[in-house]
Amino acid sequence: EVKPYKFLDCRMIIKKLDFADYCPNPNPENMYIERKELSDWAGVMSKGYERFEREIQRAKDNNAYIIILIESSFNDLLSINYLPHTKWICASSEFLMKRVRDLYIKFDNFQMIAGGNRTECINLFNKIIKLENIKFIDIQYYIDILKEKSE
Repeated sequence: EVKPYKFLDCRMIIKKLDFADYCPNPNPENMYIERKELSDWAGVMSKGYERFEREIQRAKDNNAYIIILIESSFNDLLSINYLPHTKWICASSEFLMKRVRDLYIKFDNFQMIAGGNRTECINLFNKIIKLENIKFIDIQYYIDILKEKSE
């Protein structure tokens, strides 16, 4: 993890994981969180797709559930080619989202979330690790409902 999250209210143990970046402790649901910046997510969904697919498979083989937490708004994911700081990304938003759909069809042990900026993602992370039955919660929907209520 190049830019690890810093948490004020918990102690962190730094060690290598076989998949993902973070593992809450205790972890009764065997949930892991993979943090991605927008450009990193685009790279993984294009050039790094096969490697990422193997990572999700490794998690599945270990009965693990991964939350891919993208530091971006959902609208930015859908319009990635029009953002000023992503001009080097050659893949279209449509192609990247199709890759996400392909993963959802193939695997049932992950979900991707556009969590907003870094601070919003850290706050969301702290909420996610407290949720129970995470596999049955559409977290992106949960985020969108909360945003609508606050507007």
